[in-house]
Amino acid sequence: MKAVLYCQACGRVYSSDEQKVASASALLRSSPEEFFCPACGHQLKPLYAVFESHPNTGSLWIGRIGTEEEVLEYVKCLIKEGGEDYISFICELREGWDLENDATTEAIFQKLRK
Repeated sequence: MKAVLYCQACGRVYSSDEQKVASASALLRSSPEEFFCPACGHQLKPLYAVFESHPNTGSLWIGRIGTEEEVLEYVKCLIKEGGEDYISFICELREGWDLENDATTEAIFQKLRK
């Protein structure tokens, strides 16, 4: 499944199946899960989205898009401010994403509990 990857150094966004990403990554990676930016050589990170909804109205919006670390920090702040009920789900941005079989939300909350 294609992932959306982000370079924190230069701000570019790529798909994990782009040929230029594959070429740059083949030269630099130590594991198949690592991807590198063809423009600057920095490691690419998957992007995540935090979907929020209002407990009373049910309206849905994206509260944050960012790397795992950025999403963790955002969720920590929401919880600290009492906004945990607003979090509907968290997902890694991937082609063909399936809410029914996604465990990202629980994985993020488990990292917060550590």
